[in-house]
Amino acid sequence: MQPMVKAEEEDKYEDETGDLDTSGIASRVWLVKLPKFLLDKWNSIPPDHAADLGCVRVMNDEIQLLLRDSAENMDVPKEYNLKVMNKYVRNSYVFREFEQPSGSKQTALVGTVAHECNVSPVINDDYRRVMHKRALAASAPRRRVQMIDDRGGSLLAPGTLGARSRSTTSFIRNVKPRTGEVLKNARIPRNELLDILFKCFEDYEYWTLKGLREYVKQPEVYLKEVLDSIAVLNKRGPYALKYSLKPEYKGTMNVAAMELKSQQNAMNAASSSQQGATSPKNYDDDKDDDNVEMLDVI
Repeated sequence: MQPMVKAEEEDKYEDETGDLDTSGIASRVWLVKLPKFLLDKWNSIPPDHAADLGCVRVMNDEIQLLLRDSAENMDVPKEYNLKVMNKYVRNSYVFREFEQPSGSKQTALVGTVAHECNVSPVINDDYRRVMHKRALAASAPRRRVQMIDDRGGSLLAPGTLGARSRSTTSFIRNVKPRTGEVLKNARIPRNELLDILFKCFEDYEYWTLKGLREYVKQPEVYLKEVLDSIAVLNKRGPYALKYSLKPEYKGTMNVAAMELKSQQNAMNAASSSQQGATSPKNYDDDKDDDNVEMLDVI
């Protein structure tokens, strides 16, 4: 048996849902996959705010997505490569649903999917600057420790000094800070360590973990955790077992500064060699002074 549905109820259901609008079936649309940070940025734009976000430039087989330099695209890279992953898509459609003034919902077919595409940012100076800024913002501490003293009254009142000392020293034992390696390797904030590491890779392109640990004076586990987020360890080749910056963080190297440092190293090496060559002569002079006959003066 099937439930009996009255004709009035059927008409009411059709009025609430409405018919499917298929007038846009002939429109061909592209289904594009965006990076998460770009999708989140565009989703933050109010739906009723109309904005020109960018344009698509097609040059032969190369397709690029270029964003406008506007408030809607602030703090995101402006150039992207658009790669067509599937040129011939079948049985894929795009729908949208909106509410009519009467309160009922209307579903419309926007178009037929013609291509499936993938968007990836172009690795340039603008991309590195944005990613560096995002990395520093992500590493910033989000929680702060605030010391709150809820004891009433003045601690300078008579009789409170001894009570204060007894209340804290009865269950907290003062430990003298250890000197030497422990204080030397105290952790610094992650953003400060990132700045130091970026400065190291600006001076020299390749670093060993031991060299970085001696330079930044940080615990090895903490240093390696931060280092792995911006650098890669070369497994083979002439720079095996040495770290170098990831491609998205590499900037232009200052060639003049590198040449100046090489000249200074060569001058220091030459000065050390000259000093080592003259030291035996000085030793012989001291030896000759021992053979000089001394006279007593009355």
